[in-house]
Amino acid sequence: MPPTHRIRLGIIAASVALLAASLLLPALQFHLHHDQIVTQPAIAAAPTYPPAADPPPPPPVPPDVTLSHTGLTMLLGGIFGPFKGNFAVLANPLLVFGWMLILAGHFRKAAIACGVAILFALQTFQLSASGFYEDEGGSNIAYLTHPLIGWYLWVAAMLLPFAAALYFRRMPRSAGGPFIAASSR
Repeated sequence: MPPTHRIRLGIIAASVALLAASLLLPALQFHLHHDQIVTQPAIAAAPTYPPAADPPPPPPVPPDVTLSHTGLTMLLGGIFGPFKGNFAVLANPLLVFGWMLILAGHFRKAAIACGVAILFALQTFQLSASGFYEDEGGSNIAYLTHPLIGWYLWVAAMLLPFAAALYFRRMPRSAGGPFIAASSR
């Protein structure tokens, strides 16, 4: 017996809830090494007369910085990812397309769309080699160290409709089409 419209809506609602949570929670953790931190040069003090005997000490070396970004930050920053060859942001439109296909009852196409979305999501790990720009000038580049809870929820938001589409695809269709009336049970 094929899934009812209510079951499909429930799966999509659960996927939307997972996606919303992934946007609000920390998704990825990055490392910015102190050699890569670019700061504004200090303004030189006016010379004093007579000159000071000891020169001022050099500025302290800033420590390594660990940054974590929420899913929303990564979504907005990921818009520029295709310019660097990272297409992970394209997983989101594919996920929405997969939701629409599930609602329409095209489970095979939905499984393909959600499967490709998962493959694009795995391209997030490219940020451990290519880096993520932390400023508009491109001088501070942070490198991915590991994913956080938001990333796992994002992938779960794709895995749920993918698994559901695979499961629904294997179910036999009834003569009444994808929607089953309550009286036909």
